[in-house]
Amino acid sequence: MNSINVIDKSKNLLNDSINSIASISEANTAATEEVTTTIQTQAESNNLMNALAEGLNDKANELIKLINKFRF
Repeated sequence: MNSINVIDKSKNLLNDSINSIASISEANTAATEEVTTTIQTQAESNNLMNALAEGLNDKANELIKLINKFRF
């Protein structure tokens, strides 16, 4: 009878450990998803900044051309 109690306690401990690992895995998955979303948002922001910088560069080049037209 004593060995059954030991096995039962071991089973419960193993079950608790598995549940704990599952909980940690779920938390890690959620954190990974948050990081992925943040990276995607940052990439979109970088693309927008790049497009704005290119537009600003184009405007600066147009301005240089206009200034050069009026130079003596």
